This record gives sequence, structure tokens and C-alpha cells, in this order.
Amino acid sequence: MKQKLLFLLVAVLMSASAWAEVGDEFTADGLKYKVTGEAPKTVELTRYDGEKPMGDLVIPVSVGGYSVTSIGDGAFYDCSGLTSITIPNGVTSIGENVFYRCYGLTSIEIPNSVTSIGKMAFWCCQSLTSIVIPNSVTRIGFYAFSGCKGLTSIEIPNSVTSIRSGEFQGCSGLTSIEIPNSVIAIGTDAFSGCTGLTSIKIPNGMTYIDDWAFSGCSGLTDIYCYANPEDLTWKEDVYAFKSNKETLCHVEADKLSTYNEKFPQVNVTFVGDLETNAIENITADTTDGAWYTLTGVKLDGEPTAPGIYVKDGRKVVVK
Repeated sequence: MKQKLLFLLVAVLMSASAWAEVGDEFTADGLKYKVTGEAPKTVELTRYDGEKPMGDLVIPVSVGGYSVTSIGDGAFYDCSGLTSITIPNGVTSIGENVFYRCYGLTSIEIPNSVTSIGKMAFWCCQSLTSIVIPNSVTRIGFYAFSGCKGLTSIEIPNSVTSIRSGEFQGCSGLTSIEIPNSVIAIGTDAFSGCTGLTSIKIPNGMTYIDDWAFSGCSGLTDIYCYANPEDLTWKEDVYAFKSNKETLCHVEADKLSTYNEKFPQVNVTFVGDLETNAIENITADTTDGAWYTLTGVKLDGEPTAPGIYVKDGRKVVVK
């Protein structure tokens, strides 16, 4: 009987590989696939077959002679019994709502082949504590990590140019986050409800911060803003940040008056205690991602003491 079942499974896979056309669907090992290409042979994982998968799930690199290159919208929607997911190298796209309300998901491995993460892809994955987004990712959808309240750390790669609306909304476990220099815009509600955030760095290339981007961030005490106020549009209203302008927004001293004049509606106290961007007397190339002292000495890792350091050609205040 077992041999017969094995023969049937092999026959199905061979048939899928030999006869399937773009748009055709087939099932293997409890997962459903749709053919997306014939040259090369590619499929999208669209759904599970039968009961919801539980525990640890390893998505195969290929099936029936076809490479798995994408995970379709809602593929594991509401699979609360999943605890970990391994996505194979070769997958380039994670669709919308893929892991929506996967409450039990504690870890996920995202390969360097992934270029896009769809909206609400990890919505309310409350048990997820950390995630590393690879440098290959250029687009993260709206509310992608909204409600991931167990998330304590996340790395945003330099390949990302905008943080979209609600992307980290309600991630109350986050205590700090560094926005890479590549990001030029932060959308509505991007960090709203991140009550655990105590500090955040806004890079020099930032040009747009939308309404309520930091609304409800009641623990946010310090913002280190390197943006040029003349190039920046900041639409925060009086209800964001802590009350009575208790949140300090540290800016470069020579730009303090411009910040105060241009953004009176932003509920922060601007303080000009960051030194200007000019870096003098350093002959080393400081754009390699490493940390340097103000005299040009390269550190072995991140700074261990508070002070002013140089990274990627800019001065950085470390508290």
C-alpha cells in the first residue's frame, strides 16, 4: 500500500513537471502551488492543503521540478499553530497577509533573495521577538509588522527608502530603532503605539514625516534628528509624542532656529546639542560602515561608551 501511494505521489509530481502550464495548480506534501513560469520553471506557494499546518514548517526550494519563487497572498492566514518558518533561498516575494495572525510564530528566516514583503504580511504575529530584513528587500508594505508586540529588535536594511503607513504600529516591545540613511519618508502611523520606544534616530536624508507617525509613543524621550529642516516636511500634530513637549528632539546647533520656526506644531522641545556635520582632521575613509573616533581611530565593533563618533561619514551621538 505504501509503495502504491509513493508511486502515485511521484506520478503526480512528474505529471506536474511534464504537463503543467502557467496558471495550473497542484499539491505536494500538504502544500498547494501554482505554476508561474516555464522558462525557467517557477511556482508560487498559494495555500496549505487540508488542516492548518502546525509547529515548524520548512518551505521547499523546489517541487516537481519547479523552483519556489514566491509565497502568495494569505498563504498561511490565521495559522496560529505555526511556531517557525524557514523560507528557502530563491523566494523573491512574500505576498499580502501571508502570516496574518500567526500568533504562535516565534521565528522566521528570510533569505537574501527576498525583494518585497506585502502589506500586513506579519500582522499581529505577537510571539515574534526579532527579525532581520535582508538587504535585498526594497519594499515593505503597509502595516507589514503591525501588532507584533513581542518584537524587541528589528534591522531595517539600507535598501529600503521609505517606512510605510502603520508598518510598525503597535510594536510595543521595541525600545529603540535606527532608521537607515536610505530612508527619506515615514508614513502615517508608522510607529504609532510603540509605547516601549525610548529613542529614535532620524537620518539626514529624511524629507517627509507624515501625520501621527509617532502617535502614542508615550515612552519616547529622545529623538536624534539629522535631517535638514529646509528640506523636511513634518506633519506631526500636537497629540503625538509625550505631553507638554517633554520629548527632546536633538538637532544640530546651527539649525535649531529653523526647526523652531518651521515646526511649532510638532510636540517636542528642540534642543541644538548635536554638532554640525562637518568632520575635520579625519583622513580615514569613514563610509565603510565601521565606527570611528573623532580623531579617525577605527573601533573594533560598536562604541561601548557614550560620546560623539563617526559612522558612514557623519557624526553620531551615542548616549
